[in-house]
Amino acid sequence: IFLCGYTETPPNTRIKKASINTVELTEWEHFDDAKSAILHLKSYILNLKVIAIEQSAKSIPYTKANYELPIVLVVGNETHGVSKEVLEMADQIVELPLFGINISLNVMVSLAIILYKSLEKNT
Repeated sequence: IFLCGYTETPPNTRIKKASINTVELTEWEHFDDAKSAILHLKSYILNLKVIAIEQSAKSIPYTKANYELPIVLVVGNETHGVSKEVLEMADQIVELPLFGINISLNVMVSLAIILYKSLEKNT
């Protein structure tokens, strides 16, 4: 997991509690911004596709996305989402169809759904 920008990083009691003590089992690295993390990954993973999870005029339904590996999934923060700069770097922008008044899901819920879909397509 690459954590970017201003965000909580381990060791942190809130992360430890939320992860039910599994934080020690997860490898992570911090980058100043998502662009730097993507460029780092692209420097050693050939044909890496960037999939941003964001509501955008350019987004497609997550069910229509190409999850062929290798991919990196990018989520933004709850308030500002994925930056325009990173959206421009993305090979695909996907979103989940939402209905009703509040047309937004928690970032981690959205990521979990997309992770499940990508695993489904690659197993």
